[in-house]
Amino acid sequence: MSLVWFFRLSQKQYFVMWGLVDAAFIVFYCIYCLGLNRMPYVYDFEALQLMWRGSYPVSHWLYWAVRLLEAFMIFNLSVWVSCVLFFLNCKWVRFVVYAQLPFRLTGLLVLGASVFLIQSWMEQVLGCAAIILWVLIEVFKARNLSALNFQGEGIGAGTASDRE
Repeated sequence: MSLVWFFRLSQKQYFVMWGLVDAAFIVFYCIYCLGLNRMPYVYDFEALQLMWRGSYPVSHWLYWAVRLLEAFMIFNLSVWVSCVLFFLNCKWVRFVVYAQLPFRLTGLLVLGASVFLIQSWMEQVLGCAAIILWVLIEVFKARNLSALNFQGEGIGAGTASDRE
């Protein structure tokens, strides 16, 4: 089976595909949190509020934990924004995706470091495979969005005279 069909998609089809990828991330995160008996997003915000109450010096590890949790919350919000913008076929979504890239890569660094703390070799292999897949998806998404010419319908597409 060839991947030639993938390169012949229209802008709207690409946007729906990348919107489904972001929606899959949101669903996976919600299932993961519910599996840990946590309310998705609410638990993270409550944990961040507890950490904001403390005053930590820069040398303390909790100072950096708070910063990572803040970055994670911004990332989660931006995934919702990009998912909605993809489904609305908005041309400004590429700037949101480019802004997300550092947060996603930071998340990969933390996830990659934690994968090797797992005792089971099978879980390590699956974790590494998931990280590699995630990196490939993010790189391909950024490359794909930079190659699109954004001439189409949808929010932010502009008028016909703007596109000429």
